[in-house]
Amino acid sequence: MMEGVVHSLSVFKFVREPSSHIVCHLCKKVFTNPVINVKCGHTYCKTCLTKLSSTGDGKSVVQCPEDGVECNITELVMNRFTV
Repeated sequence: MMEGVVHSLSVFKFVREPSSHIVCHLCKKVFTNPVINVKCGHTYCKTCLTKLSSTGDGKSVVQCPEDGVECNITELVMNRFTV
């Protein structure tokens, strides 16, 4: 069965579910601008982590949603393994 995923104004049709290695834990979609938290190694879409830090208090440090390790938004690195 083909699944349709709308992402970035495009529609992707998958013959089977994409690997969990290329899906963001937060938005549950294929990564868009994947960035890695260098302190714990988890990868997310850059916009997903930026939204977490946009709580109105101006903080650039959030906790990793998977393991709670500190994640500084200013220290994120593009994850080239998932691009």
